[in-house]
This record gives sequence, C-alpha cells and structure tokens, in this order.
Amino acid sequence: MDVGELAASDERLATLAYYDPLTELPNRSLFQEFLKARVNQRKDTADLFAVLYIDLDFFKSVNDLHGHDCGDRVLQQAAACIQAVVRNSDVIARLSGDEFAAIIELDTEDQLNAVCERMTNVFRAPVMVEHREYFLSASVGAAIYPNHGETAGELLQNADRAMYTAKLAGRACYRIYSASEIQHGQQQQRLSEALVASLKVAPEEFSVVYQPQYDLATGAMAGMEALLRWQHPELGAVSPGDFVPVAEQRGHIHELTEQLIRCIRRDLEACAVDHGRGRRLAINISARQIADGRLDGLLEPFFERVRQVGWQPEIEITETHLMNLSRRCLDKLREFGDKGVVVAIDDFGTGYSSLAYLHALPVNVLKIDQQFVQRLGQDGRDSRIVSAILAIAEALSLEVVAEGIEIEIQKRKLQELNCHRGQGYLMARPSPLSELPLD
Repeated sequence: MDVGELAASDERLATLAYYDPLTELPNRSLFQEFLKARVNQRKDTADLFAVLYIDLDFFKSVNDLHGHDCGDRVLQQAAACIQAVVRNSDVIARLSGDEFAAIIELDTEDQLNAVCERMTNVFRAPVMVEHREYFLSASVGAAIYPNHGETAGELLQNADRAMYTAKLAGRACYRIYSASEIQHGQQQQRLSEALVASLKVAPEEFSVVYQPQYDLATGAMAGMEALLRWQHPELGAVSPGDFVPVAEQRGHIHELTEQLIRCIRRDLEACAVDHGRGRRLAINISARQIADGRLDGLLEPFFERVRQVGWQPEIEITETHLMNLSRRCLDKLREFGDKGVVVAIDDFGTGYSSLAYLHALPVNVLKIDQQFVQRLGQDGRDSRIVSAILAIAEALSLEVVAEGIEIEIQKRKLQELNCHRGQGYLMARPSPLSELPLD
C-alpha cells in the first residue's frame, strides 16, 4: 500500500478544510481554532492581544464592473496589503468574501490605535492589478482580550460589531469596541425602524426645503438644492445627518429618494409653466440607485415636470462613490446628460478622484465640500485647495459651486478666486418653496 500517496491526499484535504484557496490564508474555521488556543494560553497571564475584523468597502462594485476573475486578483492584493501591516507572529485569515480577520499581539493597549491606523491607511493607495488601479477602502473593528471578551466567540463578535460602527461612521476608518459605540448602533437600529414605519404609513411627516444657490459675481439666484426633512411625532425634527446615513446603510435610500421626489412634485403643482426662468433644481441621488434602475420609471416624469416649470434638473452624486461607479451607472449618467440633466459631484475634495477619472466622467459641476469653505480666511492651505479645485474645473470646463458659506469673508474669498456659484446660511437658509424669491 502506498502510504505516501495517502498522506499527500490527507494533507490536501486538510489544506482545503482549513485554508482559503484564493489567498492561501487560514479560513474562518482555522482562525477560530487559533483564536481559541490564544485565549486558553492567556488565561493565566496578563498578556494582551487584539482581534481585528476587516471589511473591504465597495468591493462588490469591482466584481460588478470588472468581473469575478478581476475581483479575485484584487482580493489577493488586498490580502497582501493586510499582511504587510502586521508582524510574522500575528495571524491573518480570510473569513469570507471581502472580510478578513487578524490576531494582533500587543504590549500595551495604546499600540492598537497605531495598528488600526496603518490598516486603514494601507488602502488609501489604489490596489494595483495588471497595471490598473482599483480604489478600495477598509472599515476595521477591534476588540482587546480580555477587556472586550474572554472567549473567542465574544472577541470576534465584538470586533465585528466595532467594524459595523466604523461602517456607520462613514467607512474607511476604524473603531475599537466600546459599549457606548454599540449603544449608538442600537439607537440607529431604532431610528431605522422608525424611518421605515414613517415611509410606509406616515408620509405626511416628510417635507422638502430648498437651499438657494447664487451667482457669486452678480448675486442673482441661480438655482436651488432640494433637501428632505423629517418631523417625527415622538423623535421630533430628525436631522438629515442622522436619518440619511441610516437609510443608506440599512437599504432604505430608495424609498427615501422616492419620498423626496413625491414631495417636490407636490410643491411643483403650485408652480406655473415657465416659472423657473432657467434656474436649476438639484436633488441628491445615490450612485447605487442609478445603477440598479429602480428609479427609472420615477425620474423621467420628474425631470419632465421640472422642465415644465422652466427649471433645469440636476442630480448630485457624492465624490466618495465615484471611484466605484458601475458601467451601467456611467451609461445612465451619460444618458441623463444627453437629455439636458446637469450632473454634479457633491462634497468634492473629500474623496480620491483622479484627473483621468474626472475627465472621463459625464459631469458638469463640482461642489466644493463645506469643510474647505468654512476655513477660508483662517487657513491659507484651504485657500490653495479651493484655488486648485477651481483650476481643475477650468481645465475640464466644469462649473464650481461652494457649499456652506456662512460669513462674509468666505464669500469675499470665493469671489476673489472667481468661484462661479455659492450656497450657505449667509445668503439664504433652506426654506419652503413658497417662501423663496422666485419672481
């Protein structure tokens, strides 16, 4: 009997059972065994270690846009990036899909922040596959033994919970487990449940206000951005900064956008034909919604009604979503542009758009994020950033809108830099349509 061949067969079976064939890292089963062993070793000592839960943001779009073969190679490069951050004595595993985990040895708790920082920073540079750049980011959660769990199951679960709070915080960041963070997550869950209930049975709780935009050279009103508001009978006035991220994370953004459009159309019923005098009306739409086509039957009649009152429709997409647009989404944006819909990049300056990518996008407007505008006159670097954005826009024949103008010096600096348009509390607060000076 050839026992050598039998032994080799057993070894191959063990490899398949305990290692991920794509990245050659330990799989979930083996990682859990490692974690249990590490816990048992440390029960009688004061030694610390941490469990990291790492989730790649926006990875699904790589598979959707470039295919699963390309996605597999990106995952292999991502695994290499994670391994580059840790030491040889640390354990790295691929749990499933785009989720990884690590066991990190610690001398002090303070070391964990540095490790998590390196883990998120390693994905700020694009992942290279066959000379092509793929832009990802990572959300990282961490739990420390024994502070955040005394069993392998508790540690992995709490690291997962911390990762989820990082997702809710905007992704591309890390969170270390804390009871208060988890409580915040529970509050968001309750907010999500209240939002779903209101969208289904109490649509009258939602209304729209309009933030005017002005030509900074002439002072004339040039357009407006429609903003959804939610007045809950028990929660009161819920900030869009609270309910919009919850809707995006929990999968309710489509219903929220539908409600926004219904509210705007209701407001437009009171407007006469050719009332808008060429002004633009902007709404925010998730790139994911454009790609999945769920709004197709709603947007066309909405755009038509906007044109009937003499306005030009505009859609805004946040810059952080740009690097992950699917081909369908890009085609849809071009189709909108061909039909006279203005396409704007919102919160410009907070993401990682390359000039080559910007040039290829069917975009008409850049909206400078308010964090740069609000420090104008205080920090010379922000003036240079705004100036650079304006130079990029001029080279690409794009219009620029500055958000969040609140004091006179900000407006004056923007005028000196020849910024085209601006919006903010200095010029006008968001108001119901009936209260805007449209005549």
